[in-house]
Order: sequence, then structure tokens, then C-alpha cells
Amino acid sequence: SRRTGPPSPRRRSCGWASGDAALANAATSCRYAMAQRSPHRFSTLGSIALERDDGIAARSVLAQPKRVALLAYLRLSAGGDPVTRDSVLGTFWPEIPEERALNSLRQGIRFLRQSLGAHVVERTGDHLLHVPPDRLWCDATEFEHLAGLGRHDEAMELYGGPFLDGLPADGPHALQDWIERTRGELARQAERSTAELSESALRAGQSIAAADWARRLLELDPLSERGAALLIDAHVLAGDRIAALRVYEDYTQRVLRALDLPPSAELTARLEALRDEGPVGDVSDETPEGSAPPPPPDLTAEQLLAIEPLEPPAPPRRSPPAGLLFVTLMSLFLALIIALLIVVPQGWLPFLGRGSGTPWVGPGLPGDDESRPSVAVLPFTNLSADSASSFFVSGVHESVLVTLSKISALDVSALRAVRRYADTELTPAEIAVELGVSALMSGSVQRDADRVRIILELLDADTGRQMWSDAYDHTLDDVFGVQAEIALDVARSLRAVLTVGEEERISRRATDDIEALDHYMRGRQAYERLSLEAMNEAILHYEAAAAADPDFAPAWAGIGDALLQRVQFFGFPLQWADSALVLVERATRLDPDLPEAHKTLGFVHSVYGRWQAALDAAERALELRPAYADALNNAGWSRYYLGDLVRAERLIRRSFRLLPTVPQLRSNVGAIWVALGRLDEAEAWLDGVLAIDPGLTATRTWRTLVDLERADPEQAVERAEAYLVDEDAPAIARARAAYAALLARDIASAREHARLAVNASPGVDLMSERRIETILGFALIAGGSVEEGRAVVLEGIGAVNRAVALGADGWDPPWELAAAHAALGDAPEATRHLERAVELGFPHAALLRLDPTFDVLRAEPGFDALVVRIERRRERQREQSLGS
Repeated sequence: SRRTGPPSPRRRSCGWASGDAALANAATSCRYAMAQRSPHRFSTLGSIALERDDGIAARSVLAQPKRVALLAYLRLSAGGDPVTRDSVLGTFWPEIPEERALNSLRQGIRFLRQSLGAHVVERTGDHLLHVPPDRLWCDATEFEHLAGLGRHDEAMELYGGPFLDGLPADGPHALQDWIERTRGELARQAERSTAELSESALRAGQSIAAADWARRLLELDPLSERGAALLIDAHVLAGDRIAALRVYEDYTQRVLRALDLPPSAELTARLEALRDEGPVGDVSDETPEGSAPPPPPDLTAEQLLAIEPLEPPAPPRRSPPAGLLFVTLMSLFLALIIALLIVVPQGWLPFLGRGSGTPWVGPGLPGDDESRPSVAVLPFTNLSADSASSFFVSGVHESVLVTLSKISALDVSALRAVRRYADTELTPAEIAVELGVSALMSGSVQRDADRVRIILELLDADTGRQMWSDAYDHTLDDVFGVQAEIALDVARSLRAVLTVGEEERISRRATDDIEALDHYMRGRQAYERLSLEAMNEAILHYEAAAAADPDFAPAWAGIGDALLQRVQFFGFPLQWADSALVLVERATRLDPDLPEAHKTLGFVHSVYGRWQAALDAAERALELRPAYADALNNAGWSRYYLGDLVRAERLIRRSFRLLPTVPQLRSNVGAIWVALGRLDEAEAWLDGVLAIDPGLTATRTWRTLVDLERADPEQAVERAEAYLVDEDAPAIARARAAYAALLARDIASAREHARLAVNASPGVDLMSERRIETILGFALIAGGSVEEGRAVVLEGIGAVNRAVALGADGWDPPWELAAAHAALGDAPEATRHLERAVELGFPHAALLRLDPTFDVLRAEPGFDALVVRIERRRERQREQSLGS
């Protein structure tokens, strides 16, 4: 289940049953059904929002915290039933004379009625006040109702955070007590619902869902023993007992730090039962003479290096207790793994010159703690007498690499990252530093008539010592079936444990047709050159592969992906994305578990700005192929547009770690740091990328945004215009120069750059923080060409509205609409869209402060509060990202 915020109102029928309890339940259901048809919407869980029946935010109410609290009290107190006047007076004005208190209450009621309509607050006699459910929908009451019906997944969609979070704590004690009491009751219900969802997933055998809900429970209450127990059970269900043990250790440390108490005897007994089962992958004590000692249990390096030993009991006894024995074993395993695996260097690495190759930045990232087993599969050597077999050898190489990347316990460097090492003169240790891996696989392929011989070896990246080697002899029609055998051998050598379903997935073959695979590999190599000519060549090869084997799903997904590249980067009409969608749907029908198809499906959605759908598709691709750099990157940017910068940064960092030699992915790390406000790190990182590839358009774009985030638009203009000298894609560069000039209030330059950008790529979204039509239209209006400017802005509004009709979501559409309506001078409509953009996670407060388009809103009540809200949220996310 995914938390997506308050759902749209649903209509439900009001059925009746016999018996007093049934009648009461039916009456309650009727009341809540009426509430779901209510015109006004009041959000109190997490961010506070109040929307009138016309869809416009009630800013006048939201600007007065005590009036917000009064509305919440009247709606929630007494279970939604009428409340007494004395109860309200005693809560809100307990310390002032009754007459003054009554006057304050009358003013508050009058204000709410003026803001929301006279029908919102009812008065019965002189003593009862009521906000009926059918007049004001409230997420808190709906949350309680759904939870009471056992519909916990729907309830948790509504729980965005603590009740009235952020409301100033400067009211009377009685009011603060009520808020805290209500907040606690709702939080406890959220914990109960989350635990129910985790337990339900466990009963259904769904370990991933059970673990996700258990983690959510621990987010709500880090000291929840029930949450720790559920997460332990989820890991046990998945067959990962080491992760379960780690959960216990983490929970123990939290409880000791917070309460100075050990975990309960029940949880400790659960731990001891896990330990008594023996290490995962345990082997016999008998070792044949002359053979190597038995390997340690099948633990990932990350799990081993993260284990913190428990305090040993004292005094020592002849027969050590289980806890001490566990610590001793873990220490031995830790020592062994350090001897086997290279510890990836952390922090910023200097630029490294590698012989005659391109200088490169090492993969270390500040704050990284990546010590899990990682491997790079270097290009295989072609030992065939026929040099034309090179594409066949490439096919074998990619097949092995992709199969390994489906194992969640391994980090596998992406194909694009390793291809540059064909015929390299670098040593294994040098390659390992550049790629940030602990092991390297190399090999050769020899094709002779209908026989194929594959010889592989696995090297320790630090010492160069051979960890494993083997030879595989197969017939030609079985050569791509050997990939599963190879993957299992490598996983065992690296102590990587396969999860449920992974072994079955890696055994599947995409095709047995050599011609189809040959064309597919030629298409892959063309695709990775990322030029329009190469993309057209890739499409021809993918089509030939599909013709050779119509059931070859990756070929259909490849055609769709190449079409999307033409739309995204080469100015093709958006309608080509529709064709890509048809092709991807065909690929998923042929192979529902094809990661490439789900990644490309997410690409389709991202082109249309459907970020939630894009995220869902990318996450499905990652379920099937965890070490999929492109899917990780796409998921990261989907999170960015959905306002979740912390998870976006984690995904983008991991994508870069798997593909550190691709400048675009390297640039994305700096880009997401800009969004998080980590500007010093972003500047250093992006300057490093530009030192490698000075012409990289995306990096230049984000480097200019650093200046804008620092409120230095003049420097941004100078930098953006300097990039125009040698820019290969002038439309995007012109758009950035136009936006920088706009924020510097150089309207004439903004108009000139924007017009040139529109002429270079008419109708194309140039991936700026502002649609180019809005920039041009505002500049024309400000320069006196009002009618022409309004027509251009309205054209941009139409484009955004069409995108929304096609499912576009996230903060980008309302942000674009806010700017467009502000450019037209429509302050109420601009404010409505801006509030929605902020609610959905728009992160760039500096742009809002600088932008002259929003001058029409600066005197509006609440504008400065919106800016501060963006800044505070981003600061929280920045701190979380630094601590992750």
C-alpha cells in the first residue's frame, strides 16, 4: 500500500441491519458517507490545509492558528457530535472573564462563517455548537472511521503525520492538552493500523510488505517492541536471519539509549531461538585434507561490517553464554570478510589520471557506507576464430551481467560502466577504485561451430587473488541457459544469499534465437551512444531482433525506449510516447517479469509527468532486478517530483554507485544536492563533473541553479550566457539563460533568450524549473506587448492542463500553473496553485523569493509563510539526508 495523501471523496450507501449495535453502526456509516460528500475539506494530519467548496484554499483561516484550532475542536471533539459552549470556553479562554470569553467565541464563530459559509457552524439553543460532518470533511475523523472498519490500508493513506503538526504551541494549557491528547490517540491508532497491516502481510506470506509496514511502525515509534518483532519476523519469513538479528541489535541500542532498559524477555527469547538455529548456510566441520577451510556463513559484507558486538558477560565462564559465542563468531567472520573484500573508499576522492584514459572521479560519496559485496563483470575476450562473433560474445557478457544484477544481495556495476574497460591497460585494483567494487570478473568466450566454451575467473579487487574460476562447455542452443549456473557460482563465491524467487527468475531465458540476440546487442551498443543517428540505428536493430523472434520481449521494450529518447532529447512530438507505450505493453504481455519493460514503462509515465505511475513502474523493475542503475535513477527523480527528496537522494546515489563512469548519473548526484540545499557539496561535485565533460548540458543547467539558489541571479546569468558559446543543444541553454535573466529582473534579456529557445524547439518542454512559454509571456507583458504575452502564457497553461488531463501529478503542474496565472495578474488563482505545489513538495524557496512573476502575490496574506514553510521542510530533509 502506498501513502498518496487524502483520497477523493467516495460515495457509500447507507444500509440497515437488525439490532441496536447494527443500527448504531449503520447510522455512523451514514454520517461518514455524508461527510465524504462534504464541500469543504480540512486536512489536519501532517500538513494543515483547508479547502473551500470552490477548490480555493481558505487562506484567511489558515493564517490564524487559533481559528484553525477552534475549527478542529468543533469538528473533532465529542466524536463529531455537538459540543457545549462551556467546553469550548474552558479550552480556549479559561483565564479571562466569561463575558470577554463569550465575545471572543462569538468573533471566532463569525469569522469561520464568513470564511466558509454560514452553514458550516451550527448552534443549537444557547449552549451547543456543531460542525456537521456533511459540511466539512476532515482527514482525522475519516482516518478513525476507516481504521474502525478494519480498512487499515485506506486509513494509513490519510495519515500523513502528527495531528495539527506545526501549529504554534502558544495557546492555553487546556487547548495544548487537547491537541496533544488527540495527537496521541491518532498516533496510537496509526501504530495499531500499521501493525495490523504488517501482521496481515506476514499471514499472507508477503515478507516485503510486512517489512515495509513494520518499518513504518518503527518510524512512528522507534521504541515499539511490536514493530521490532514484526520486522524480525518479516526478515525470517524472507529467509534472512542475519538481517533479523541486526534488527534486534539496533532496537536494543535504541532502548538502552532512550530508557536505559533491556528489551523484554519475550523479544530476547525470540533472538535466542534465531541464534540456536545455527548460522545460515552452515557447513560440516569435516574438511577434506588439503582443501580450503569452510567459508563463513552466507552473509553480505554490509551485514557483517554493520554488526556491533554485544557487551560480554563477566566474569568469564568455562562454557560461554550464547550471546558471547555469537559475538565471537561474528568477530571471526568480520575479520575474514575484511581479508577478502576491499573496503570502498569513502568521501570525496581526488581526480585520478589513468594512463592515456579520461581522468575520472572516484565513486566515493560523503556519508556513504557501502560495504556490501560488489562485482564488476568486465567485457569478455573473444577467442573465436571468426571475428564476426564479437556481438555474440557481447551477448554472453550482457546476459551474465544482467542475470547477476537480479540478485538483491549483490551490487553489480552496470553495463555502460564496464564497457569502457575492454582492452584496458589498467590493473584490477585501478579498475576497482574507479568502479567502487570489491571483486572483478573477467573471462573469455570461444565459439566453434555449434560448441561454445566460456572460461571465467573472479578476482579479489584489492589483492588480485583469484577467488574462483571455472570453465563451461555448452552447445550453441544452450549457451544462454548457462547464465544461471554462472550467476549461482558467483553468488556463492561472494557469500550472497538469494531471496525467494530470485533463483527462479535468473533461470529464465529471453530468447534462444542467436540472430535475434545478435541484432539486440547491436541495438544496445547503438542506443548507448545517445545521439539521434545512433538512436535510429538502434531502432532498426531492435526491429530486426523482434522480427527474428516475435516473442523476444526485450526487443519490443528496446524499441519503445529508443522512441522515448527521441521524444525526451531530440525534439520529437509527444505522440511518439504513445507508440512507445504500445510497444512496452506488448513486452510486458510477453514477459510480465521483464525489468527492462517496467523501467521503460516508467520512462513513458515520466515523459508525461505522471510521477507516481513512473515510480510504481521503476520500483517494480527494481523488485525484479535490484542492481538496475537506470531504474534507480528514474525512481529517484520520480521521488523528487513527488516531494520526497530524502529517498530521491538515496536512490540517485545508489544509481551512481552502480554506474559511476556515466557523466549524466554523476551529475544527478550534484543535482539532487542542489534540491536539498546542500549547495557547497553540489557546487564542488558539479564543478568536478564539468572538469571531466565541460559540455554536459544537464550539469551546466544544475550548476547555474546553484547560483540561483544562493540568490545570486547576476552570477547565474553570466554563467548561463557563457555556456551559450559552445552549447550543442542551444534550446535548453537558452531556456536556462532566460530563466536566470528573469530572476535577475533583466526582462529584455529574458525575452530575447526565451524567444530564441522557443524558436529552436517549438512546443517542447525544455526541462527548466519554469515553462519557457511562461517566461516569454511574462517578459512580453512586462515589456508592453500585453496581448501577445497573454496569448503565449495561455498557450502554456493549455499545455499544462492537457498534461494534467493525461495524468500528470507531483508538484510541477501546480507550480507551472501558479507562475502562469501570476504572469496574467490573477493573484487568487496563482495562490491556489502555489499552495498546492507547496503541499506536494515544491522545494525551491529561493526561486519563489527571486521571481518577479510572483510580485503580484507578495502582498497577499500568507505568501511569506509559504516561503518559510518550503525552507523549513527542505531543511528537515537536508538534515535527514546528511544523517542517512
